[in-house]
Amino acid sequence: MRAYVDTFTDECDQRTVQETLKKYSNHSRYRFATITLEGKTMLRSIGAELGKEAPDAEVIKQKVGAFFFAHRRGQSDVGQGTRQPED
Repeated sequence: MRAYVDTFTDECDQRTVQETLKKYSNHSRYRFATITLEGKTMLRSIGAELGKEAPDAEVIKQKVGAFFFAHRRGQSDVGQGTRQPED
């Protein structure tokens, strides 16, 4: 049941993001919607990692770091692939 609810919620959130993009273009409302959706996804993946018997702190650190790197200073590459940290 939980998987169905998660899938349904994700699909609704994705539709909301797409509707916001069509209505407002790539402005603040769209960025907020995408950050919210990606934040939920990040928290769910971290929750799954923490649910393991021996969670890996490095995996959690990478997921949080990637999320904050992608959204620093309001710059997001949502829909264009995942940004990677520069070396």
